Amino acid sequence: MADLSIGSEFAGHRIEAVAGRGGMGVVYRATHIALSRTVALKVIASDYAEDPDFRERFKRESQTAASLDQPHVLPIYHAGEEEGLLYITMRFVPDTDLRALIANRGKLEPKEAAEIVHQVAQALDAAHASGLVHRDVKPANILISSSNGKTHAYLTDFGLTKKTASGGGLTKTGMWVGTLDYVAPEQIQGQPVDGRTDVYALAAVLYQAITGKVPHEKDSDVAKMWAHINDPPPIASEVVPGLPSEFDEVIKRGMAVEPDQRYLSAGDLGRAALAASEHQVLSRAERSVAAGAAAPGGAVEAVPPRVPPTTASDQPSDETATVIPSEPGAPSQPPSTGADAAPPPSPPPPTAPAKEKSSRRGLLIGAGVVGALVIVGGVLAVAGVFGGGGDGDGGGGGSGGDSSGAAGEVVGEPIPVGESPEWIDSGDTGVLVANGADMTISVIDPETDEVQDVDAGGTPTQVTEGEGGIWTPNYDGAITRVDPLNLQPGRAIEVGGTFAVLAAGAGGVWVTDDKKDTVTEVDPQTERVVGSPISLDAEPIGIVTGASQSGSDAVYVVMRGSNTVQIIFPGDPKAYKWIETDSQPFGVDYVEESDLMWVGTEAEDGYEMTPYDPDAGTPGESVALPKSALFIDVGPNSIWVTSPTVGEVSAYDAETGEQIGDPIELDTQPQGLVIGDEHVWVTNDDGTVTKIEPSEEL
Repeated sequence: MADLSIGSEFAGHRIEAVAGRGGMGVVYRATHIALSRTVALKVIASDYAEDPDFRERFKRESQTAASLDQPHVLPIYHAGEEEGLLYITMRFVPDTDLRALIANRGKLEPKEAAEIVHQVAQALDAAHASGLVHRDVKPANILISSSNGKTHAYLTDFGLTKKTASGGGLTKTGMWVGTLDYVAPEQIQGQPVDGRTDVYALAAVLYQAITGKVPHEKDSDVAKMWAHINDPPPIASEVVPGLPSEFDEVIKRGMAVEPDQRYLSAGDLGRAALAASEHQVLSRAERSVAAGAAAPGGAVEAVPPRVPPTTASDQPSDETATVIPSEPGAPSQPPSTGADAAPPPSPPPPTAPAKEKSSRRGLLIGAGVVGALVIVGGVLAVAGVFGGGGDGDGGGGGSGGDSSGAAGEVVGEPIPVGESPEWIDSGDTGVLVANGADMTISVIDPETDEVQDVDAGGTPTQVTEGEGGIWTPNYDGAITRVDPLNLQPGRAIEVGGTFAVLAAGAGGVWVTDDKKDTVTEVDPQTERVVGSPISLDAEPIGIVTGASQSGSDAVYVVMRGSNTVQIIFPGDPKAYKWIETDSQPFGVDYVEESDLMWVGTEAEDGYEMTPYDPDAGTPGESVALPKSALFIDVGPNSIWVTSPTVGEVSAYDAETGEQIGDPIELDTQPQGLVIGDEHVWVTNDDGTVTKIEPSEEL
């Protein structure tokens, strides 16, 4: 195909210059004549355009890619056909791309490289949530724009994406799709691809960005393909002395030959890269990309082998995590056989601290549950975690159009907070937002909507308020207390290991370690670890404080590995089985107003929230929630859910399980949410928070 002439007109555009070339065609800098707007116009090579299968795929996937409204996805304006040529127009980014940036500098500083990869990971998560696998993630497809000292990355060229729901797809046999320096082994071998295929490629891009070299440098394409399939991932610190060694583990996992051993989402890889740039290790509960077609079938999170206990005190006894004793130190009762079996009486409350209102934590469906595609952005299969918890009823509204049938309506404009706000909670100080990418906590005044950004003392993976402090877990086995009075962070409190989540209540701060299967208590007054870690079953992924059978305080921990919820009594160094679930649990939430413990589990067609009476441990009627759910929060009367894949927030009656009103449509991809005293608060992928006022009936 001959190049279009400079100055000529094509499909309503005036060709200004050739901006780039690739295997699929030529990209021009052009001016849209009617709008007088500069665009990037890509004209597809005739070899592809003449193939009927490709033409059909190009049409369908251009529409899907154009629907990805995510800040790091290059916006697509139009796609069509002119004079027998397929073309697509996109935003024109005048600066450079990652390939040229690496070529000019040799390699990037670790922090800058990690930030770029983190941004691209967000774009991939959005694509995966829509069922698209990019299949050609490489530096040339990552455009870089700089403004006011900040770098903004755009992922482009979705022309090679494959709609995973289409089975074998429309790729013509013999037509190679992908770039060999970054291609995943399953892609080379013609096996099914999913979101983890892009994780592999992005990890390869990270390696090149921090070393200046492509992984598996070989003299021939055949040798490269052989290396991707058979050789272990390259070690970056051997190429660049002084590079944070944590990058080696990130790349090792991201480029694992077996897809099941990789990060389950690009978002997890991006967060791990950010942590590595700070000599830290990703320690939050991982989340999946979405409950969509890009999910890995039957994928599970790769967990390093556990180190067996080396001392008798470390070895869990037969009593641990089995049943609740009648009182501390008393012999164990016969084990409970499931959720229908009421546990024996729990310890009496005389020495327990006075019951205190606990912070309710929403459930993030993706915080480590295994399944088909779990968490959107940090886990990829289908998992769940509870989000922040407030104290009000549920309610929500739409962000445009006729909201008369919705459960509420959006109040004002979205509130700007920090970068990558995910976890949100409601406390006495205000609405608290953990901004993962800029190491801050945003505190929103619920009355005025004014925002104050607070140094988190590290990279916050969660935030909650209780026991006289605002608490946030950071990377590398530490938590930080922020003083609610002056909003100043204290010292890092080392708790060791890698943990998923924490809870503040029951007289302490309780931190889970999902690799060592323990919970560590921190004294909120002295900010020191209390005693030894408490041994649990397998893979704790959710934790909350609440009331026990006797009315005393207790700590409830969700165990993904054993399908149980365990209970801990302050002062007792053991954990006991409280209930056993029929399917894999993903979170737990306590609602003080109704005195109910809610447990989230996977279901065949989505998820279920089941209320339990803390007195007897018996279940009530479950509430069914959709597969699109990402974050859940439970109020006294209603359950609220975000669905980022469709840009909606929904409410369900906590008693009847019926949906309340119409879903609330947002112009963003909603992430976390929390039910506050008067409003429902939702974090968005564009760095904002939406405030929703419940309808009168709620």
